Amino acid sequence: MKNFKSRDWQYTYKTSSPGAGGKSVNILHDFYIPALSLSVLYDRVAGYFRSSSLAAASQGFSAFTASAGKMRLIAGADLAEEDVLAVLAGNEDLLSRRLDQDLGDGATWPDHVKTAV
Repeated sequence: MKNFKSRDWQYTYKTSSPGAGGKSVNILHDFYIPALSLSVLYDRVAGYFRSSSLAAASQGFSAFTASAGKMRLIAGADLAEEDVLAVLAGNEDLLSRRLDQDLGDGATWPDHVKTAV
């Protein structure tokens, strides 16, 4: 069974530091995607959040959602009035449709994201 202990993790991940084999650290592929793929809970606080960040990390989120992972986000965002009303009403369907709309049809996604979906 894969879990966090089944992977060798670096002590820190900084884009300015060399990673394994002297290559530059790629936070998305070296940490974020592997961590998400092993997670069942994801809490994040961000000053600004864009749904495109979910698309970029889709490989990790695919395994996360397959494990019935739960996500909680606290983020500053420019929300339309209908989005605010949907949040306050707990309207998950509308929020899901808006997220799908923000993510787009995938035509503009990077190739490594398209192959993961």
